[in-house]
Amino acid sequence: MEVTSFYSELQQKSRGLEILINLIQAGHQSSSLEEVYKAALDSAIKLENVDLVMVYLVDGEKREAVLQAHRNLSEGYKVI
Repeated sequence: MEVTSFYSELQQKSRGLEILINLIQAGHQSSSLEEVYKAALDSAIKLENVDLVMVYLVDGEKREAVLQAHRNLSEGYKVI
């Protein structure tokens, strides 16, 4: 049982690193924030136990977080 648990944990870490690499590549190859958001959201939603994903940017002057992009977020959850 211990070997199976170790293998499962190793797979999860490997998947996380793969996603991180994809995000870094997207950041370097993209010409817009929207493309980076799309890559980030597409990658994050593939993670285990992730049902919805949101990207917020903080407006320092207004002291508020502003929703920029999302996946699987129903209208009832959107906060503007």
